[in-house]
Amino acid sequence: MLPQGATSTVVVSRSLDQAVFTASDLDSWPHGKVYQLRFDDRVTMRPADLIDPHHTTTATLMDGPVAGATGMAITFEPACGSARPTSPPVALAAFPAS
Repeated sequence: MLPQGATSTVVVSRSLDQAVFTASDLDSWPHGKVYQLRFDDRVTMRPADLIDPHHTTTATLMDGPVAGATGMAITFEPACGSARPTSPPVALAAFPAS
């Protein structure tokens, strides 16, 4: 799912309406940039959390409901994140059908 040999997993619980994202071996990125997790709602991508740029390994409870999401994406954003993607996704993953 992630570039440069990083590995990741997304665990989705429709009954709890939550998702957890884990990753290891993340590359470092330029100062002032972060990876931003997003829920993919078919037409829009809504923010779901930022990945701490100081860690190469992460486990993140994604912020927001899973309901309506068909998958998730990761975009490369300014340090404070953004409401809408400012870059094409660096990774996409589909959620299993409920």
